[in-house]
Amino acid sequence: MILIVDDDPAITTLLKMSFELEGHLVMTASDGIEALSLARRIHPAAMVVDVMMPEMDGLELVRQLRSNAATAGIPIVCCSAKSLAGDVEAGLAAGADDYVAKPCDPLELVATVERVVQRGEPGHRPSGGPDRGEPGHRPSAGQQPPAPGPRLRIVE
Repeated sequence: MILIVDDDPAITTLLKMSFELEGHLVMTASDGIEALSLARRIHPAAMVVDVMMPEMDGLELVRQLRSNAATAGIPIVCCSAKSLAGDVEAGLAAGADDYVAKPCDPLELVATVERVVQRGEPGHRPSGGPDRGEPGHRPSAGQQPPAPGPRLRIVE
């Protein structure tokens, strides 16, 4: 189960459809408070979290998830229009596993979430050169993007 957290219904619908088309079960929440409650109850395989939301913003949500033993291991990808280097650093410092700037290709976001889940360790981010999949990385002209890992399949 993938939990998508965004206060914009159009984005939530688009992302939900994209993940479902790739074979994922999806639940949604429209703010951080609702998402925190859902995450504690359903323990999703991964979360996609918007940063700018009412009630509780995405960074506070990520911090609270990471501070609770029951939710600390959930892979989290922030997806936000806040895309300056400082915004990305703040998301990663809060505990997100990756950060994708909006607007983004929804299927690229699905692939990013699948890679984060495949890595397995929350908070683990590759380091090194430009082709190692660091947050926000976009391949330069003529360079192939990293191949996505195997598709995540949820068995309940």
